[in-house]
Amino acid sequence: MRSKQGLSSKKRIPITQMNDNGAKIRKMPSTLKPARTRQLIRRFHTLLKNKSEILSRIGLSGNKEITEANYREFIHKDGRLEKIYQSEREETIKKLKLNKLPREQGQGIDKLKIEDLAAKLGKIDGEIAKRGGLKVYQIASIKGQDQKRGGDSSKKMVKWLTELDIWKDPSERPTALEIGSLSSRNCISSCSMFKKVTRIDLNSQEPGLILQQDFLKRPLPKGSQDQFDLISCSLVLNFVTSAEARGDMLKRITCFLKQPSKAVESKPLFFLVLPLPCVTNSRYCNKQTIGKIMTNLGFTCLKFHESSKLAYWLYQWKGSDFISKKFIFKKKEILSGSKRNNFCVVIEKDNEDKR
Repeated sequence: MRSKQGLSSKKRIPITQMNDNGAKIRKMPSTLKPARTRQLIRRFHTLLKNKSEILSRIGLSGNKEITEANYREFIHKDGRLEKIYQSEREETIKKLKLNKLPREQGQGIDKLKIEDLAAKLGKIDGEIAKRGGLKVYQIASIKGQDQKRGGDSSKKMVKWLTELDIWKDPSERPTALEIGSLSSRNCISSCSMFKKVTRIDLNSQEPGLILQQDFLKRPLPKGSQDQFDLISCSLVLNFVTSAEARGDMLKRITCFLKQPSKAVESKPLFFLVLPLPCVTNSRYCNKQTIGKIMTNLGFTCLKFHESSKLAYWLYQWKGSDFISKKFIFKKKEILSGSKRNNFCVVIEKDNEDKR
């Protein structure tokens, strides 16, 4: 059937735009259901995590630091790699079905040649482009943090701090570091509890308010002036690339917390949030293993809460004297089954260079 204008009456697609190569890509709808928002955020997290791993591997193979800022120049200089990269990128944009997640291949990137890494990088960039680019991810992340939609995990932290009456002296206001900050307007930033909140994220959505930085590469503190009374790490640890790196991150957090003697009212705190399946459906990790790891890093659990999807902890740190220097925690199966996830935290022998 044709309309009066002689054009097909087939329903047009109102939420597409043109990519730089002419391909249609998805724009962020003006309204997005919470479940869809979470799904989109998780997919972008996975893509960006995989991309970071590939860039690191390419850098190792070429004995050069390859980052988000210089990888396109590096690939472009090698005509062979550029051809592979562009071919995979364009093919992904053309054929990817947005309502169906691509099947992940199991081969580790440490076994891949640089040509294969370039191909994987092209696929990732193609999917990011097809889904609307990082701008869509940023908008989805902000929607996910919307307090009216219950997406701000720091509300739980502030509620606990208020209930426990942690800092009683109003003249002493603590400082906080928020790792993986998605918004400068969330509860930790707007509650007026903190003298200063330092916000960092791998992909800053608010330049000037959120510092674009990898916590694992943040310069180590030179003194208590570079440390914090509280560190918030919400839905970040699960996106760290390996079990060993997750352990390193937890150890590194102790370097950025003030010693009790320097902290406001001698109470340095750590707020941790993980997806619930990380501790209820993992082959290698549960609440008890997290508890054992944190205890050996000098932490005492003040609060714990399980929602339908998340696990929340509030810890008080007793100081570096309470860190077990000889403690190691290896990967060990505690639950079997084909439908388990592989989330795990490994604590290796202490290495000051990693901290």
